[in-house]
Amino acid sequence: ADFNVLFDSTKPSTSWDGNHNTWQTDTNITLTCHDNNSGCSSTAWRLDIDPTDAITYGDWNSGTDINVPTLGARDGNYAIDFNSTDNAGNIGDTNTFTVLIDRTAPSTSWERSLGDVNVTLTCHDTNSGCDQTYWRIDTNAAAGINYGSWTTGTGIPVPTTPGSYATEFYSTDLAGNTGDVNTIDLIASTTTITTTIED
Repeated sequence: ADFNVLFDSTKPSTSWDGNHNTWQTDTNITLTCHDNNSGCSSTAWRLDIDPTDAITYGDWNSGTDINVPTLGARDGNYAIDFNSTDNAGNIGDTNTFTVLIDRTAPSTSWERSLGDVNVTLTCHDTNSGCDQTYWRIDTNAAAGINYGSWTTGTGIPVPTTPGSYATEFYSTDLAGNTGDVNTIDLIASTTTITTTIED
């Protein structure tokens, strides 16, 4: 009788479809084992449970799907270890990547210095960072509220025609979160320009 003896001393490799360079609001990661000899047997992973710069790993889990938002309750950076084992018992190298999670929307504040004809907007975001700030202003203070188009920028020119101009603004961050829309009234008169927060 003829017998075929197969030897496999090559470790499997494991790839992922995540992105460790970009902040995200959530991410579902799929792991894939690669082995051209005896074939893949199992894949294991463990997730950092500390979103700060320190790394504190949880337990090893079997499987190929990782839902980081479910496992990571807070914003921050989460390290992930994963590897695979083939049917010959070879254990692949452990890969370590970091996932950046930011689910907190940015906020936007406003300020107008004495003598300044513009209102200055400032975006605030402590995680992924600010991306864009948008604003729009009432185009006709004498005929109710008729907003113009949204404009990108941080400087709102105060109208010179007397009246009360409703103004809206908000910001987005680099993870794709959109902040709340803020509304203020810009009151322009022939002698002075004031800015009040709408109730």
